Amino acid sequence: MEIFREILLGMIQGITGFLPVSSSGHLVLLCRLFGMDTGYATLFLCLLKVSSLFALIIVLFKDIMKMIIGAYQLIVDIFSNIVIFIRKRLGMEKDGYYVLDTNPYKKLVLMIVVSSAVTYLVATFIKSIAENSNEIPMVIGIGFILSGVILFLADHMGGKNRTVKNMSTFDAIVIGVAQGLSIMPGISRVVMTYAAGVALGYGKGFALKYSYFLAIPAILGSSLLGLTDLAGTAVSLSHFGNILAGMIVCAVLSGLFVKLMLNLSRKGSMLLFSVYGILLGVIVVICDLII
Repeated sequence: MEIFREILLGMIQGITGFLPVSSSGHLVLLCRLFGMDTGYATLFLCLLKVSSLFALIIVLFKDIMKMIIGAYQLIVDIFSNIVIFIRKRLGMEKDGYYVLDTNPYKKLVLMIVVSSAVTYLVATFIKSIAENSNEIPMVIGIGFILSGVILFLADHMGGKNRTVKNMSTFDAIVIGVAQGLSIMPGISRVVMTYAAGVALGYGKGFALKYSYFLAIPAILGSSLLGLTDLAGTAVSLSHFGNILAGMIVCAVLSGLFVKLMLNLSRKGSMLLFSVYGILLGVIVVICDLII
């Protein structure tokens, strides 16, 4: 029955969505294996990402609320600085400007905005290449292998402990570029952002958490664009129950695995995921050569 197909895809997205393996690579290959209609498959995968995002927001709710307050304070400071600038130009103001990163959550919001903007630019630049490569199993397999190798290197880097307090705009740009490159098929977004953070000297726990914070605007933006493009896609009433079942399974598993990964990043090793990615990539490449 089709409902089991949707539940399986929901399980795969829920399990791999926030693991250092490419969830999109897994899902594209499975959709091809199941022979799903392209329009329906794309719509369903977008909705699965939305359910994953919902679970992520619940798990990180306390931090997100603090970030919302920080964002409000940041906006107030920016507008206040604009007023000060104008008054200075008119000779009416002598006071200095407000500092934008006076607390960790204000700075975190600022860095996420920078990283997300850079991601958008990079992703836009290579979007056509990624879309043309997305249906080629060989490319997806190579992406799995690259992600596994990058994760292996990141897992063996020194355990430095930089946090947002000493994060620079340059660091945010580098991580944003890494996330933008992850739209290539088989390349894991979590691996790219996590590895970039660790390479820049951040603690592994913070690097993974920052990756998850970055996922919120990234998933939200890509899902909205995808759903907008698919606005005219027809879905039969019989599919709604299947879609809902897949989304519920996806949300539950996403929440569980986000918590698992946050704990693992502070205490454990990512070696298992690295080996899995490399082996899966090799299998996909060999199968594509043989078939």
